[in-house]
Amino acid sequence: MAYSLQDKVYSELRKSILQRKVESGHHFTEKEVAARFGVSRTPARAALNRLETEGLLKRDGQALVVARLTPEDVRNLLIVRIALDGVAARLAVEHITDSEVEELDHLCTLMEETIAEHPRESADNDRKFHEAIAQASRNPYLSLFLRQNFDNLHAFRLFSYSSPGMTERTIIDHRSIYQAISHRRADEAEARSREHVENVLKTIVDALQGQAIQW
Repeated sequence: MAYSLQDKVYSELRKSILQRKVESGHHFTEKEVAARFGVSRTPARAALNRLETEGLLKRDGQALVVARLTPEDVRNLLIVRIALDGVAARLAVEHITDSEVEELDHLCTLMEETIAEHPRESADNDRKFHEAIAQASRNPYLSLFLRQNFDNLHAFRLFSYSSPGMTERTIIDHRSIYQAISHRRADEAEARSREHVENVLKTIVDALQGQAIQW
């Protein structure tokens, strides 16, 4: 399928949102986007609508704005993640290859080496770790849903590392998930994956509601 103008606009806008080149609350209009990319309003509108469908933009009158995550948004997204991560880990145990297990080990090591001084890099490797597990599940729909969930939480991920004790907990959790998968223990892999997201939910959402983390 040919790479259309709509695809180009969508891809560039999506990248700018996920890389936080535009902040939460930034307004986009069809006219502005069309002028920025030198296209008509039709592909601009289609690209914006796709981003709205994915939850990265929200409607505000005639404009679409980069979504602001409320504590309730984060809570709801993480509840979905508990189920998705658990299923992904269980299926990964059934299908994962030795080379994929080695990649999980490598990503854990990278997180351990970067989490204190380079949280953004560590957050990227955190995402790669979970996406690698989803890929190993051999269920493309599960991979798609997890990727969209990560995208929806893009504005939250770096802030999650700022809560007291979360960096240490994150390292322990990921190592325990890796160990369970590498030893092909499906029940344990699912349980450790669910517990990891539950730890984030309990710690971070409480902090957000107490305004300990500023957006």
